[in-house]
Amino acid sequence: MLFRKFNYSLCSLLLPLLLLGSCKTKIDDPRMKVGDDTIFMEGFLNPVADSITIGLSVAKGAVTSGNKIKEEELLQAEVSIESEGVVKRLSFSHWNNTVAVYVLSAEEMPVVAGNTYTVRVHREGVFSAFASTTVPGGDFDFTFDVTGPVVNSNSGERTYKVSGYITDEKDAHNYYRLTSDDTARGYTYNELLLADNPDVPGRISFRADVTEDMYEMGSGILFITHITKDLYLYLTTIRNLEDNDGNPFAEPSTLYSNVQGGLGILGGMNTKGRPVRP
Repeated sequence: MLFRKFNYSLCSLLLPLLLLGSCKTKIDDPRMKVGDDTIFMEGFLNPVADSITIGLSVAKGAVTSGNKIKEEELLQAEVSIESEGVVKRLSFSHWNNTVAVYVLSAEEMPVVAGNTYTVRVHREGVFSAFASTTVPGGDFDFTFDVTGPVVNSNSGERTYKVSGYITDEKDAHNYYRLTSDDTARGYTYNELLLADNPDVPGRISFRADVTEDMYEMGSGILFITHITKDLYLYLTTIRNLEDNDGNPFAEPSTLYSNVQGGLGILGGMNTKGRPVRP
């Protein structure tokens, strides 16, 4: 399927051993073999967001025995975020299917590039977990050229080709997520995960496509997001699970996690975007 609406709530607010979004992919995580339920936490810290949002769900154990976590326990969780010695409590906002969503206004705890944040979730006698991340800086730039349209010989679809590169610090190890978004339809046309090439420090090349409508109507936006290594590994895991969906010979995959005492991800990001057609 060429078009894919990439939504974190679909493809990353996951419960291990359940379906991956709409894909029938089982996450076979060795840490769940003991049979205990585990708290699953997910959050992405972005300086341009107007709030901090943390999702909590229950990662079900592999067998029926063991300690269990009821979904209603998620409503009683104490969720806090700490940075620079300041601690703030998040409040329950709503349910997103089986995910309890907690929020805090960015005015109360601004997300600042270069700062480290720790999120803790606790329910007395039931679960206790935490994760930390340092928000990446915005000291990167990118440039690109667009050619086309090019006609697909099989489908007849007309697309424009985008090619460019990201420039950043030569002595740093950086990770990025690239998307080309159709703002008129709310679709993400491409999603690429990129990392520094040691042979070409400070410069990462990329190629992407946009549809003819996205280019001609001016609705195409190219987003480059500087992400933490933990988030890069997490999204890479999800990509591998999607790519191996339905492959009976694929090795069982382990969902990458940086959450201590549970599963999931706390990631930082910093995004820049530019119109595909100036």
